[in-house]
Amino acid sequence: MADDSGVLSDSFASSSVFGLNYDGSIDTQDKGKGAWGANTRDPSLKGVSLPEDVIRKNIGDPKDPATRSAINSGNYQVEVTTGQGRTGLYPVVDMGPAPWTGKGIDLTYGTAKDLGLKDNSYVHYQLRKKETDGSQQTKEEASPLAQLRLKYPQYSNITDEKLIDTIYGTDPKFKRIDQKQFAGFMKSPTGGKAIQDAVSKGETPIQKFRDRYPQYGTLTDDQVAIKLLPIVQKKEPQMTLEGLKDRLNPKPADDNWALNWAKTVTSVGIEAAKQVPAQSVDVVGSAWRGGLGD
Repeated sequence: MADDSGVLSDSFASSSVFGLNYDGSIDTQDKGKGAWGANTRDPSLKGVSLPEDVIRKNIGDPKDPATRSAINSGNYQVEVTTGQGRTGLYPVVDMGPAPWTGKGIDLTYGTAKDLGLKDNSYVHYQLRKKETDGSQQTKEEASPLAQLRLKYPQYSNITDEKLIDTIYGTDPKFKRIDQKQFAGFMKSPTGGKAIQDAVSKGETPIQKFRDRYPQYGTLTDDQVAIKLLPIVQKKEPQMTLEGLKDRLNPKPADDNWALNWAKTVTSVGIEAAKQVPAQSVDVVGSAWRGGLGD
């Protein structure tokens, strides 16, 4: 049996109901009794059923009495999140669905009702083991990849690796992160913050400016400075082009660069951004920024 705590399995899967159908009628393909004794036709039962391979890999042999005891005692819980953002934590009450169904998780009637689901749909789920003191795990944020898939189910036919590679190529600032490390961040519950921290580490003011205003992405640093100069001079008439370049690309020894950067963006950033039309982005890039990015 698995003896580590926390998240044991993290998956994005197609779901269905068992025991009772969505309208409350009897599911004739279900026997009405879970693998460990639960009455799956009880409309008040809230729980999930996970595939046999998931049970074996993360909990233990389904026929082992110790596995049955651990499951029935509630030591393993499954956090389910729908595409509409509704989330709940439920016990494992049965084993399935069968591989031939193409589904990755089954929900009881009570669970589907609790989550507001009225038809089969894609959900994100995490199998969790309770802490050793028996307390419930603190809810963790879904990984950036899981969030993206939940919001855009049309990407379900794209593998994780392909989707991550596509996202990695949509924004130049991601190139500041090693590609393998980026892939790890995308699959981590805390990956969103990790990506933000990694891309902003050691950035110069002009890099931060480009991150905030991607419509300047096709311009060189000098061209950006030339376009910004007239706007900056409205606030600071004494500013020269060379002075502005130094502010945007300070030398490492310039300890005041953060203050100068804030001064520049606050004074002229919004006004400057309005003067250059935004660049077009591809569909996946738009999804990333719209669903997960800034």
